[in-house]
Amino acid sequence: MSLLAIMSKTIFRPHITCLVRRSAETTLCFLSIFQPHLCTAWKLPGQKQPNRSRPRITSLRLFSVYGPRERPEKLLTKLIHSGAAGDTFPLFEGSREHVRSFTYVGDVAGAIESAIDKRQKVNGEIINIGSDNTNTTGEAITAVENALGTKIEFNMQPPRDGDQIKTKATIDKARKLLGWEPETALEEGVQKQVKWFRENNISQYL
Repeated sequence: MSLLAIMSKTIFRPHITCLVRRSAETTLCFLSIFQPHLCTAWKLPGQKQPNRSRPRITSLRLFSVYGPRERPEKLLTKLIHSGAAGDTFPLFEGSREHVRSFTYVGDVAGAIESAIDKRQKVNGEIINIGSDNTNTTGEAITAVENALGTKIEFNMQPPRDGDQIKTKATIDKARKLLGWEPETALEEGVQKQVKWFRENNISQYL
């Protein structure tokens, strides 16, 4: 049995720390980065007894995942909702210049699939999964406005303590071991997210 641990704060609601999906050969364990100690426990949720054998563990570290089905409290979903509804969006001063490795969810799914297929090769590895072409939050805002065809009004808030100024994924290992490459540019991914948002009338749930 192989354990593929996928670590991210992006895919989790605050009260969820671990999601498990099992197949005959591989267990996918989606772990919140706020609960990293869970990755050391080989007794997974639902198991009565821990595994006696040494696990084969691979960790994928996800960077700023966005796209269809993004959590409602995340940046792009909130921006899309504000723009579509004509609401004012609260924006922290200085955050337009923050830099992120925005990574489209479809590209992330491809990386996970590759890690499962190559589970023997990547055993014991920690692999970053993210776009190495970074964008600012301001560029993400512009991408949402272009996709919606409207301008978003902002209510500027004082700077928020603790915000990361820049994150960037180094993906040399993902390229080498998984043969993986992020393919979706931010503008294209946002267009797909807006399309899904509109087709599923998501505003009614927010």
